[in-house]
Parts: sequence; structure tokens; C-alpha cells
Amino acid sequence: MSDLWMIDASDIAARVRSGELSAIEVAEAHLARIDVVEPDLNAIVIRRDEAARAEAAAVDASIARGEDPGPLAGVPATVKLNIDVVGEPTTDGVAALADNIAPADSPIVARLRDAGAVIVGRTNLPDAGMRIDTSSELHGRTHNPWRRGVTAGGSSGGEGASLATGMSAIGLGNDIGGSVRNPATANSIASIKPTVGRVPSFRKLDGRETMTEIMLASDGPMARRIADVELTLGVIAGAHPLDPKSAPVPPALPGHRTNRVALLAEIPGAETDPRVAAAVRAAGQALADSGVEVVDATPPQWEDMSRCWTTLLIGGLDAIDPGGAEMIVGDGVGLFLLNAATYAAESGIAAPTHSWGMRHELQRAWQLWFQDYDAILTPTWNCLPFAADADLDGEAGIELVLNAIQPVMPGNVLGLPSAAVPIGIADGLPVGALLTGPLWSDLRMLELAKPIEAALAPQTPIDPVL
Repeated sequence: MSDLWMIDASDIAARVRSGELSAIEVAEAHLARIDVVEPDLNAIVIRRDEAARAEAAAVDASIARGEDPGPLAGVPATVKLNIDVVGEPTTDGVAALADNIAPADSPIVARLRDAGAVIVGRTNLPDAGMRIDTSSELHGRTHNPWRRGVTAGGSSGGEGASLATGMSAIGLGNDIGGSVRNPATANSIASIKPTVGRVPSFRKLDGRETMTEIMLASDGPMARRIADVELTLGVIAGAHPLDPKSAPVPPALPGHRTNRVALLAEIPGAETDPRVAAAVRAAGQALADSGVEVVDATPPQWEDMSRCWTTLLIGGLDAIDPGGAEMIVGDGVGLFLLNAATYAAESGIAAPTHSWGMRHELQRAWQLWFQDYDAILTPTWNCLPFAADADLDGEAGIELVLNAIQPVMPGNVLGLPSAAVPIGIADGLPVGALLTGPLWSDLRMLELAKPIEAALAPQTPIDPVL
């Protein structure tokens, strides 16, 4: 059955658990798909063929013994290159880290394995995850399967392209500035940036994480379908001692539900492509047709929220030393960082110290606002996927990025759950929407995304357009 790479993760797991399929035949079908597609995409940059076969054989053996193989039995998965997989390099796409061998699985990788998933490969990202376009010093560019020469998004762009083309069924990425949601809109897949603390995050960094990374970033699941994002989130969520901020909050639907969603098709203070805005309004109509009340509304202090994110992420970059340790990244990210530093200095963006108080005030204001709404529905990006390397075009490139990702910012700066769902194609390129809600409402965001997906999402996987 060579077309097994077309099957969704939930279906694969059910059929492997029932004995209708073996994990090894599923793995072989996906490895064969990688053989066909990967040379045109450069998304899976470390293959795990023999390891994947061994993991699949172990799943089949557990079933033969009458054991429960787990909820992801035999599901082919990919893992971003900045998440630890034991015995393999956690490179961040940086040549200087090519020999940074992980001593153990990260908690979420261990949970994937325990649930029966089969890891078929590791996926590309920009150096240190510091762009929303995926091209790394170590592995080169990942191409968008919908159109050559267009960004696959970032920083989890390898995951996005792999999932969209059927090389894997689920993936793991992380998100500090939309990095599981940017590739979702660029490749037409689904994902969620969970509530900060919902999913444990850990990799061996020897204390080099910044406060911004700790408080704004989340690891999260990616897949072609919302149901598979939900399935994977249920596996990887939960407290873990390696991540002190991870919380033992059960992944349940919230008790307080208004069944009302705010629609914000055009973002305040930003330029929203009319084609994107029209697609988001269609998503709002799909939600309304499902019985949800959809009203035009804007959350409080949007522009303050945007300024807070910008300050926390690029404030202080004017202190970058072009010859310093942070510049172990390659030329592309190095140029982006220097452009961002220049932009920060010329725009008067201060160091982030005092923005933490602003963040706390904004969190309070949004949580109070969410008493009247279950979620806010926005674009994922304000624009269609842009030309590869357009983000490196000096100040214009920085402004392109800051305009594009305005809708993803609340999820990061306020720690909120934010689910990405495909909502159509415009001029041959994917468009996506976000459902962002109050803290710990992750499952409600996915529940609201399902009728939108059913009405509007393009069919994937696809063959790459060369």
C-alpha cells in the first residue's frame, strides 16, 4: 500500500492498533515518500531510516505480545533540529553545533516514543530559529511545496514542508514568534502554540536560555489535520521536572464558554492583504454556520501588545557585537540580526527590562476581555507567503516581518494558546487563520478550528510544485 503516506495520523494509529496495518509497512511507505519528495524540498535534513524501522518493529512486537502500543501507534513523526533526540545532534541549523550530541530525549520526544510514534527524520530550521524563513548555514534552504522561490515559513519550516507533502504525519516544533504557526500558513497545515506551561520544554543548553525564551516560547505539535494536532497535544502535554514552568493542568475544555468569537480580519496598525482578510471573513462565516456567534471586535491595547512583543524580542539587539558569540550563526541570520539591531536602535526600541510589567498588565486586560469571548479569530500572517530571503532586505525586510507576524504576537507575548488552521488558497499560495484564546483554553481553540477546517481547508498532502 504505497499510498499510506496520504493517511492522517489518527487513522494510521487506529489501523495499526487494530492490526489492519503494521507499523513497519507504514514506516516503509513514508520512507519511500521521503525518497521521492525530499530531494526537491530539503525539509528532512537528517534521515533515520534504520532507527525508524527498528522503532516500527518494536511497535509491531508490542502488539503481537498483546500490549497497548500507545495512542500514536506506528505514526511517522518528524522532529525539529532544535529539540533533543538522544544520540543525535541538536544543531539549531548552526555549523558550530554540528557535534552537539543530545545526551537524552527531550520530554516531548520521550512522550512521542512512549505513545508508539516512529521518528522518521529531523527537520530544517533557520540558524538558531531566528528567522521566519527557513534557510540554515548547515543545511541550506527548505523550499515551499506550493511554489518554488517562496518561503516555507519559519522557524519550523522543515516541519511544515514535510507534513504538507506526506513525508511525516505529525511533527514537533517550537514557537516564540509564530514558529509553529508561520509554517502552518505557508504550507497549509495545522498547529497549535500551546499555553505557556502546557507542554514541557527542555534541551541541554547549559543555562544559556534568556528570560524571553523561557517565558514566551512553547514547544508544540504540527500536523495536517486539527484532530491530529489535538491527538499529539494530548500525548506531549503535562508537567515535567525538567521544565519548572510546566504545569499539571489537565487538557480539558474550559468550564466558562460564551460560544462567542471575536473576528479581527484586519489588524490594527498593520497592513493586511485584502485577499487574506477576505479569507478570514470566510472562516468567520464557517464558524457562524456551525452555531458560534461571531462578532467584529478588537481586544484591548493591541498596539501596546505588539510593541511589548517587539521590545522583548528585539530590544537590546543594538548591543550585538558582529564578532561576538551570538554571531556563530551563518551569514543569513547574521544579516537579519544586524538589520534588526539597526532597526531597534533607529526606532528607539529599549532593552526589554521594563516590558515585563507591561506584559503582566496586558495579560490581565486580555484575560478580562476574554470573559466575553471564547477566542479571537485573526489571520495567521497579514500577507501571503513572501519571496525567499525577502526578510533580509534591510529595514524593509524587518518591517515585512513585523507586519506579517502581528497576529501571532499575542500567543507569545501573553502566553496564550493559539491554533493555526488552513483556510484556503489565494493566487496559488496558502492562507491560514488563528484562533487565540484565554490561558489554558487550548482544546477550545482546536474545537473551534474544526468547522473552519471542514469548510475551507485545502486537501493535503500534495506533490511539490517545482
